[in-house]
Amino acid sequence: MRQHLLHDPDAKPAAVEQIEAGWLRLSAALTREIAGLADRDDLIVQVVPGAGRGSPGCFVPALATIEVDGNLLPTAVDPARTRPRRLSDRERYPVLWGVLSHEAGHARHTR
Repeated sequence: MRQHLLHDPDAKPAAVEQIEAGWLRLSAALTREIAGLADRDDLIVQVVPGAGRGSPGCFVPALATIEVDGNLLPTAVDPARTRPRRLSDRERYPVLWGVLSHEAGHARHTR
């Protein structure tokens, strides 16, 4: 497994193919939630299959970005229908939420 805290000050955003609207919606919803987890209001969350730079998730301080591999979302869960603001909805994708929370911890303690 690759390193999931990328300290490269010259890091570039991860290149992804065209992103479906559902993944953009999920990324935006998790971006709204990350401030409470990381105690920061400058973070962006990107969730798309293949994100994470070879790990389930990674935090890129130079970009203030958390990437999470969308393949962690169970196949039965449509990314466009997630509602992470609801605690009960998070139970449908505990691994993805756990990776996001883990990376939020890195972001919280890496300013």
